[in-house]
Amino acid sequence: MPISKKSVRGSYPLEVSFQKTTHLIFPNKIVYVDLGSDAIIADKSDPTQNILRVKANIKGFSETSLAVITEDGKFYSFLVNYEDNPEKLNISIANNIEFDEEFSASSGMKKSTPEDIILPENTMNEGDLEQTCLEVAKLKRFIKTTGITRMKMSMTLDGVYIKDKTLFLQFKINNHSEIDFTIDFMKFYIHDIDVAKRMAYQEIEVKSEFEYNKNISWVSKNKSLIRVVALPLVTFPDDKIMSVELYEKFGGRHLKFEIDNEIIVNGKAL
Repeated sequence: MPISKKSVRGSYPLEVSFQKTTHLIFPNKIVYVDLGSDAIIADKSDPTQNILRVKANIKGFSETSLAVITEDGKFYSFLVNYEDNPEKLNISIANNIEFDEEFSASSGMKKSTPEDIILPENTMNEGDLEQTCLEVAKLKRFIKTTGITRMKMSMTLDGVYIKDKTLFLQFKINNHSEIDFTIDFMKFYIHDIDVAKRMAYQEIEVKSEFEYNKNISWVSKNKSLIRVVALPLVTFPDDKIMSVELYEKFGGRHLKFEIDNEIIVNGKAL
């Protein structure tokens, strides 16, 4: 069957350099990045989360692709070529809509301004999520080998539970030091297991739907805290893994560990 011309999505042209960084500014937070090859590297700019830094990993590479999905479900496509001295280093995608419409009208091609991608929706309301998280917080630990200890801080995954297409992760944060630990935020994302030091950035952030004890933003010295996080139910192939990160506010005691798919699929039903 032929593909209709109107079904073909346009791609933005993009030039990147080995010596300079190109910044792509999106109208919403970036949740997914896919690179066509390891000839280019990309990373989100913290703390904005809507700016993508892109550079060449190899000089003079052949044309490759870049795809981005943002928090509002928009999909963006780019064709990337190498250029020693790109003319455009800072590009606002939101300001390109008028050009998209003019181009699509003259070419007959579907405009490159993205359509909505259907993202998973939670089937539980906030009250149900809060009540279920409270129940999970009271359950006994059944996972013994997943977590991290660093700089007299530890975080362990104590339980994984499933209810109504929602994943409930039970964490215990222990402060074994004499210094209070102030929590900034937790982050969850799925990525490739094997990622070389300068290889392509590819990750899908999984946003929490509810966090029990989120209002308690510190762990006092020699104390502990139970936190339960509700996530949309996700599974992933064996070549990918979920990373969990806990950031200390105004400090350097960041904690990070990984959860493999086997732990997720063996979660207990509620």
